[in-house]
Amino acid sequence: MRRWLVAIMFALVGCAEKPPAPWPAMEHVIAVNEKGETVDPTRWPRTTTVEQFARQIADLSAAIERFHQSHPNRPKKILVFVHGGLTPPEDTISYAEAHVKPIEDAGYYPIFVVWNPELGSSYGEHLTKVRQGRYEAQSSWLAPFYLIADLGRAVTRLPITWTFQIKNDWGRQSGAISSIQHKDASRRWLDNPSFASSIVVTDELINRYNHGPTTQMAVSLGPTEGNPSEAADYVGTYVLLFPFKFAVSPVLDGAGSAAWDNMYRRANVLFDGFSAADLKVGPNDAGKILDPGDGAMIKLLRLLEAKSAGDDPCEITLVGHSMGSIVLNELVRRSVEYKVQYDNIVYMAAACSVRDFQRSVIPYLERHKRSKFYNLCLHPVNELRERHAADLVPRGSLLVWIDDMYSNPHTPLDRTLGRWENIVGAAYVVPEEVKRRVALKGFPCYLTPPVPDRVPQMHGDFSTMPYWDPSFWQPDPPDIATKNNAPVAQKRFELRAYEKGRQKSPASRPSTRATRQPSVR
Repeated sequence: MRRWLVAIMFALVGCAEKPPAPWPAMEHVIAVNEKGETVDPTRWPRTTTVEQFARQIADLSAAIERFHQSHPNRPKKILVFVHGGLTPPEDTISYAEAHVKPIEDAGYYPIFVVWNPELGSSYGEHLTKVRQGRYEAQSSWLAPFYLIADLGRAVTRLPITWTFQIKNDWGRQSGAISSIQHKDASRRWLDNPSFASSIVVTDELINRYNHGPTTQMAVSLGPTEGNPSEAADYVGTYVLLFPFKFAVSPVLDGAGSAAWDNMYRRANVLFDGFSAADLKVGPNDAGKILDPGDGAMIKLLRLLEAKSAGDDPCEITLVGHSMGSIVLNELVRRSVEYKVQYDNIVYMAAACSVRDFQRSVIPYLERHKRSKFYNLCLHPVNELRERHAADLVPRGSLLVWIDDMYSNPHTPLDRTLGRWENIVGAAYVVPEEVKRRVALKGFPCYLTPPVPDRVPQMHGDFSTMPYWDPSFWQPDPPDIATKNNAPVAQKRFELRAYEKGRQKSPASRPSTRATRQPSVR
């Protein structure tokens, strides 16, 4: 009996001595809350002090060195990933834990930037705490008035919101119906009248890529595959549920735009820190205001500067998904003050504007001749057909909602970079000298299963893709891109023929009677 007791005790002790090892989150995650305060990634939302974060950065630097020393035959590589919006920070930290190993197996040391761009949290903060760019938690009594103002925006803009929604939905349904009639999946975007200009430009860009693969932008757009009859359900559910969509869209317009503005604020305080974002001076705060110290992302930037210097520098790749591109634009823009070489900058379904990209990434590419930029997009059909909440809300990806409701673009350059039709229509912002280092990739659209691996079909799919694999970024080679472009080239030919015929039609010809001079007798 005693022997059994001893055996059981040893077994229990053995189990107790082998708990699951906690993953080293502090060595892979830079976490910042909505105030710009650094957070312990193992205990979100518990904040850390300036001294604690400084130790974390030092430990992270040492961990990078250990990783590279343990793989002496591999190039030194670091990958910085910034996630998008609508995701709770706690979920993103769990996501980071699950992705450390595959990224390390690919030869990179991964660093995840975790922040809080959650929609509901951002709107709540707009109502109760953020006042004219300042963080004033004691002014929550104004929340009802901010809510009334947002509702007022929704009501006064209701005709505008509905007009754009009807216009956009009409184009979507036209393409879907044409797809059914012609039994051709590609008609879903080729016969959408709102895509006419992007079709023409896409064909031209791919032609230039085909004829100058070493001097032009690498451009490829995957085909549209699947059963065209899928559009019948697409049209049917739209007709059935369109009253709900029209009821919800003003609410999204009013509340969503305010939340979107506050998300932009949160992206900026990652760099400036809480004291710079607060801008409130107390009796003992003058020194803090005049010398606020660096925000978390600036300290990360200095770490990257150190790792990219020396005789054996690290290759650094930046990857941003959705709103993560807004954070990375600011990082790249501020990198002008530092000597940081980013070898690859990869944006997936970028929520930043084309103009913001033009003002941050393009100047960086002009200064750094080795750097390359990859802009990865959903197929235009998938961008529009994404459905949420049992199809009770307006269709489209987050980028569609941003362009149509959340933001207020003043020009086409103020629309989102990650939508295919936006970037091809603004491709002129890329100077000639950097075109060969810029790539645009639109993934194929599969209307019906099966969907191949590594082919995102919805906005959120990008974070599940192997974004650390360079082959995932690369557009198709010129011959494949040209082959997939055949329906687009045919559509451009049809548009040319239609325009030529319209110009020659009698109805469009100027009347000779109006210009005939009276005879002189």
